[in-house]
Formats: sequence, C-alpha cells, structure tokens
Amino acid sequence: MLFPIHPDTPQCKVFEILNTEVLHFLEKSINAKRFNQSLFTSFSDGLIIKKSACWTNKLTKEKFKGLWNVLPKTIPERQAIYQQIFNAQDVCSFFNDTNLALPLFTQEVHDALKNLTAYLYIKTKDLADIKKQAGESIEEHYQNFIMLNSELCWICGTAQLSQNRTDIRVVDQWRADYDHILCKDTYPAYTVHPANFIPTCHICNSKAKGAKNLLVCPETLNRRKAFYPLVPLRNSCCTFIKTQIILGQDLNDSMVNIRLAFAKMTPNIENKIQIWDGVYQISARVTCHLTTHFYEKVDSQLRANDFNDFQAQLERHSRLPSDCRKSEWSFWWFRLYEFLKDQDNDFLLKIWNFLEWKKKRHQQEEVLSSVFHF
Repeated sequence: MLFPIHPDTPQCKVFEILNTEVLHFLEKSINAKRFNQSLFTSFSDGLIIKKSACWTNKLTKEKFKGLWNVLPKTIPERQAIYQQIFNAQDVCSFFNDTNLALPLFTQEVHDALKNLTAYLYIKTKDLADIKKQAGESIEEHYQNFIMLNSELCWICGTAQLSQNRTDIRVVDQWRADYDHILCKDTYPAYTVHPANFIPTCHICNSKAKGAKNLLVCPETLNRRKAFYPLVPLRNSCCTFIKTQIILGQDLNDSMVNIRLAFAKMTPNIENKIQIWDGVYQISARVTCHLTTHFYEKVDSQLRANDFNDFQAQLERHSRLPSDCRKSEWSFWWFRLYEFLKDQDNDFLLKIWNFLEWKKKRHQQEEVLSSVFHF
C-alpha cells in the first residue's frame, strides 16, 4: 500500500485450489442427500485421477463434515449460502463500494465455515496433494512475488519480508507472513481466497494490524473505503507522502521532531491513507525511527566534511535512490533528505552545528572509555 505492486504479480495457486474446493462443496451440497466424495473435486496426477486432499485427508474431511452438519435442510437456504459467497468473489470491489454487501451467515454456519477455512489455511495448504493439484507451493508463490517486486515489505517500506539463503531449494526457503487483507475471523468466506493475501513483514502483520478491520470504522462501525494493494487496483500512497522537521530551540532539546506530511489529495485518497496509517501504525513507527536515528544516520550516510559539503550531499541524497523499493527505510530517508534540501541556510546550519556537537561529544566519550577501560 506504500508502493504499487507489479501488475503481473500472480495470485497464489494453492489458495485458488482451496477456495475453489469450498465453492464446489457448497454448490454440490445444495441438492445432496449425503456427505460423500461427490461433494469434492478431482484432479489429474500424471495418468491417475485423484480425489481432492480435502476428501482423502481425514482431518480436513472432518472440517468439511462439520460445515455439512450445520447447513440448512432446505434447498433454497443452501442455495442462498452458496450464492452469497459465489456472487462476492470480487474481493477488491468491497474496498471501493461501501454499499456492496459482504456474505453474512447464521452464527452456526459462520462458526463452522470459520473452523473449516482456518484449518485449510493452517494445515491443508501444506498437504502434498494440494501442492500437486495447484502446481506450486506457497513457498514458490512467495519467490515469484519477490522476483517481480522485492524482498521489502510493500505495506510499510521499513522491513524485509524475509531472507533468502544461498544453496537452499526454493521450496525450502523461508517465506514472509501472508496477511489476510480481510481478517479471517470476521470474514471466513475469504480465509483461503487468493485475492485476500499479500506477503507482509512480521511487524505489519502481527504487531500492527492483527485482526483490525480495514472495511469498518472501529468508532462508528460504519463501512468505509480503503486501499486494496493487489491487482487490479494496486493502490498505493508513496507519491503523496512527505516528511517535515521541526527544530528544537537549543542544544538541550531533542533538536528534531520529525513528522509525516502529505501532498494535496482528494478527500477519498486522504481517508484511505488515514486508514492505512492507522491500521499499520505507519506514522508512529516511521517518526520514531527517523527521530531516534536522525543524527547518526545523517552523519553515516552524508559523511560531510564541512557545511558546504553537507549541502552538496543533501542535494545528492534528495534524488530518488535506486534501492527505494528494495532496501529497508530507503524511501523514508529519501523523503527526509528531500525535505532538508529545500530548507534555507539558517535551518540547515542549526542541524549542521548540532551534528558537529554530537560528533565531538561522541569522540570525547570514546576517549574516556579507552582511558578507563581495563
């Protein structure tokens, strides 16, 4: 959502298979009298036709049986459940149209569907026959994702998704967390929907977002529009984001107070940016990091010899870096240098003087440390 993902970024085929299986099961259940293998798909494994692992795997089959047991008895009621989910497969449409109704079920059906799809996501996705039916594993999908995009978290631009290792097979590489864009507890019909996943860093997925609902305002409980990061919308906000620095009054102040600022935009975009910022806690994370590491980072990156060199280095570093969408924090420091480059000499001189003061103090501390080191 910070950056637009590559337009050719594929959906995960494992989740396509699992989502299709759920739809197939619900459709076949409309007129079915008994729970049996006819409710499940088949696939070709070489010359052999196999039933889906959702039937042949005992524990997965039990989860489907749990949903079967709570389905309504009448055909029209079962048809209604299937149609609700089938007609709502265009996930991205919910992010731009607050009048579109999301699937809603009785509590009993909701809980059984949640129990089923959660198990599919946690366990069934890793079964060998599911990978065969899909033609890829989630690990392979992840490698395709970072090949087209990068290993940087596309949501925040502050952390790597994961780390690849040399001499390790693709299927054995670590992968990033896959964030449910629509949270799985609230929207179980989308727990294994391929259009509901994006690889994210651990901080965005587990620390910041958690189970927050992008589509509902927590204060009013009203539906709202939000960014959708995947194809076809590929919503992003990097072009609107700026930074600004407020200087302290003297050397006893923290000296810099860094804030995010935003370019002029439509109310619709502004609201979506606020949701992205609030859900993933972007401002709090970014301003804390930039403020805390400001002088050390400026010194290590610019390595200026004097004030004139400092200004020249700011000019260079205010140009869009080639690793802007690949390296942690690169985008955010670029925006900071972009702001500094446009400030007057008085403003920059205050920063330079404080930078020099901090460097001298650090050198004195190192001298004292060496004197009293035993």
